[in-house]
Amino acid sequence: MTTALTSGRKSPSNCFGRRARRTEVAAQKLSSTREAVSDNERLLAAEVRMRFADALATWRNLEFVDQLLQANREFLKLTEDRVREGAIPVLDADEVRVEVNRIESLRIDYQAKAEIAMLALKEAAGFQPEEELRLKGSLEQAPLSPDKAQLLELAVSHRPDLAAQRANESMATAGLRQLQAEAKPDASFPPVMNVPTADSHSPRSMQPETFSPSAKPSTMRPSGFRWTLPIFNRNQGSIVAAKADIDSARNQVAAVDLTLRHEVTQSLVRYQASQERVTLYRRGVRDQAAQNLDVVRQTYGYGRVPLLDAIAEQRRYIDIETGYTDILFDAYASRIALEKAVGTSLP
Repeated sequence: MTTALTSGRKSPSNCFGRRARRTEVAAQKLSSTREAVSDNERLLAAEVRMRFADALATWRNLEFVDQLLQANREFLKLTEDRVREGAIPVLDADEVRVEVNRIESLRIDYQAKAEIAMLALKEAAGFQPEEELRLKGSLEQAPLSPDKAQLLELAVSHRPDLAAQRANESMATAGLRQLQAEAKPDASFPPVMNVPTADSHSPRSMQPETFSPSAKPSTMRPSGFRWTLPIFNRNQGSIVAAKADIDSARNQVAAVDLTLRHEVTQSLVRYQASQERVTLYRRGVRDQAAQNLDVVRQTYGYGRVPLLDAIAEQRRYIDIETGYTDILFDAYASRIALEKAVGTSLP
């Protein structure tokens, strides 16, 4: 006695573009993920550049104080020689020595700040603390003349967070179309294979099997099709939720678009103001302060002003020079913020 073993596998026909809808949802999700990664890269690059600017600023102050310390040590040596000659009182040499020690203390502070800034830069860039890293660059940069309309256009086309929100909106729309396609009728074709088997109670089954080379196995063949008619379940609740997701995604797009426009506008105002401060400080403050210090030192050499006036003028010059470093850092940081807001580097 022989029986037949029947096996089959349902093959959906994917009517009404079901496969295309699923592929569309997956593609939009992949696009959203890529844009999110790009946005994280944008934020990380801005963070690394800010730490680089901070390192440049600290090393600039350190180099300035080193030069000033060397000049004051030479001045102290000359003052001590004049004291031995009896040309000036001993108090003058003591006052210069105090100023040298004060500048030495300032140098130690800037040295520690520079090392900390380098460690912070290494951390942001992914370096080990003991790895060697050399700075190359300057805080002084050529000024830009950006146009607000062009910057906004660049931001809309280059900001990855806005692109990610647009991809989320497209993904929500694709998900709605997928749900609508799944709510429609579908057909499936189950192919069937019939395999003859021997009955275990048949005497023939106790005999050894013999196989003929001419014997052919049964093949798969369609035995019909099946229609799925969604009468009571048409994904009504899921479709309503998907429409709400689309509205939410559109609101997110509008929110990010509004935010980036504010960021670009604010960053542009900050950049323009910082450039004006750099120009004014360079021409009307810093150069004049250096000239004033030279004049006071020469006047002291002629004995026309006391030493305390020269020391006070030098302290003003230190404050102005370190303040110029802060202004250069602010201009550098404002450009980083502007490029971060735009989403791309500016020429």
